[in-house]
Amino acid sequence: MPNHDTAERFRFDAGPGVAGRVRRWIRPVLAGWGADGSTPELALIATELTTNAVRYGRGPIDVVVRRTADTIRIEVTDRGEGVVEMPPPRPELDVRGRGLLLVQALAEAWGVARAPGTKTVWAVCRINHAE
Repeated sequence: MPNHDTAERFRFDAGPGVAGRVRRWIRPVLAGWGADGSTPELALIATELTTNAVRYGRGPIDVVVRRTADTIRIEVTDRGEGVVEMPPPRPELDVRGRGLLLVQALAEAWGVARAPGTKTVWAVCRINHAE
């Protein structure tokens, strides 16, 4: 694995199937960084953040993944200014609104950064290096 911080970024159209395109893009990036052991969790986080950006924001969607020696940070930026907050508890059968709960469960930390006309939702995770 390289011994310096690095980042990869890509802009996606906010159309149907974008979450799958983000997942397919991020997996080889993570593998190239030796983070194979964390790939399923990180791909799920990227998918959930992208789904929220499509549902509550406007495109295009910028995805940035940053690596340090021990962490991966995923940032998803959309062109919306909506509020990002943890959803209230819902009935067991309701499958919507659980994305941020998954992100919170999988990430060391997550949050929102706002700039004029955009919002970025980010999550940071420790890396499980490939054996």
